[in-house]
Amino acid sequence: MDKPLKIVFDFNLDGSARVIQLEAVVVLHHSAPHYRVSRISRQGHINYTELLPEVDLKCVLADGGHKWVHTDSGKETYLSNVIGKAIEKLPGAPKIARESEDPDEDV
Repeated sequence: MDKPLKIVFDFNLDGSARVIQLEAVVVLHHSAPHYRVSRISRQGHINYTELLPEVDLKCVLADGGHKWVHTDSGKETYLSNVIGKAIEKLPGAPKIARESEDPDEDV
């Protein structure tokens, strides 16, 4: 497991033009490469209020590129995409997982 890193990402509200900036803490788990994303809250707010529950995401190869999916469902969502793009901005390339890897192996 790596040390926690902070990310910032834009989150679109209900498909409208309204966008808020969120921040979260990300930790890479290595044995089955996936990212645990927690403490998702409004960026820059002094009173920390968690807006979304913790999520586990992994980066998988798909159609010559990669996509970000939830580890439990294997599904790509708007949330997995925006968080994944923020993770890609962190130092080092994102760790690629196989579709069938179980993220609970190292928890």
